[in-house]
Amino acid sequence: MQDSKALLLASIVSLAAASVGLARESVAIPVAEKASPPATESQQNDLYKDATRLMNEGKWDLAAARFAAVAKVHDSLSPGALYWQAYSLQRLGRRSEASAVASQVGKAYPHSRWVRESEALLIEMGAASAPEDDSDEDLKLLALNHLMAHDEEQGLQALRKFLDSGHSVKLMKNALFVLAQSRSPAAKQLLEQIASGARYPQLQLQAIFDLGLEGGVDNVQTLSRLYSDSADKQVKRKILETYGVARQSTPLLALIRQENDSELRALAIHSLGVGGARQELEGLYKEAASAELKVELLHSMMVAGSESTLARIAATESQKNVRLQAIRALGEVGGKGTGPALLELYGGSTDMQIRRAAAESLRIGGKSGELIGLATKEHDPLMRHYLLQLLLSMDDAAARDYMMKILAQ
Repeated sequence: MQDSKALLLASIVSLAAASVGLARESVAIPVAEKASPPATESQQNDLYKDATRLMNEGKWDLAAARFAAVAKVHDSLSPGALYWQAYSLQRLGRRSEASAVASQVGKAYPHSRWVRESEALLIEMGAASAPEDDSDEDLKLLALNHLMAHDEEQGLQALRKFLDSGHSVKLMKNALFVLAQSRSPAAKQLLEQIASGARYPQLQLQAIFDLGLEGGVDNVQTLSRLYSDSADKQVKRKILETYGVARQSTPLLALIRQENDSELRALAIHSLGVGGARQELEGLYKEAASAELKVELLHSMMVAGSESTLARIAATESQKNVRLQAIRALGEVGGKGTGPALLELYGGSTDMQIRRAAAESLRIGGKSGELIGLATKEHDPLMRHYLLQLLLSMDDAAARDYMMKILAQ
């Protein structure tokens, strides 16, 4: 893990150092103790690359010495050279020296991008309880994120190499998130390839989610094509779930009307609820003919918090089993308006099942005051007994006080 860390990040820095137009950090050059010809930019780059090669070969002592030589020139390569010198010293077990060198980065180059990496290295060396691999992975992700933000072309090259290097799936998913933030056509193309399963199949589901979360017409069309072309049910499920989280109601509505698989259709309906698509769910309910479909829609309305629609259905639905489900869903939603609606349902019906369902939903919604009011006024001994049972099941101070009053009578 440590060797691959050196290989990846040092290679990234070498590429960046050799790039045309690299901005050189402005620092004051101290007076040399002994006059010597200043190193040219080309010589510095060669020395840095040589130090990187030695580090990749595990020759930590030679690498530390080369990086120290680069750092003495005080140019744009110096902060990175100090970091890698500290890293090489750490690998040699010379932690005190490594800490001293890493601390120089923030002091001498406070605005350098290497400050954060050096701080992470210092934390790693000081936190003996933290797994070393985790710290390594954090540093890799930090470097990728920085490179993508400042040089997308090189960052994308480094990210491809990173994904090809067999890191943990967890870290690769984090790298995929970095990729999804890019707006470059090349990055988008790579993300689409991963989402389609053409590359890195272990990341396909995560790529689908990242692509959908970014939104946009193109991404929705890409996922719609993938849904149609794929025979993998797991892929289809992920697309439906992603549509819900991303609040993409239009493709979900189309799939609900087209999908023949009942399980996938039910998931699409549920995803509408997750996305808060209240109007769309109400429209589907008006079109629904079967009780089974209506019940699925009621559950999604509950997820979407469709309080007023559920109250209206609970009061007007002609199919009794569907109506009972609407009443229960109303209790699950809660909210200020559910208490009055459930009280109206209770008082306006002579059907024992409807009244019991309304009372149970009051209990589910924590409406102890409303239940106490019903129990106080209820003349039917069986129904009053049922209301008292509901109150007894509630961990509620008002319900306990009411029970004490009954005992005191």
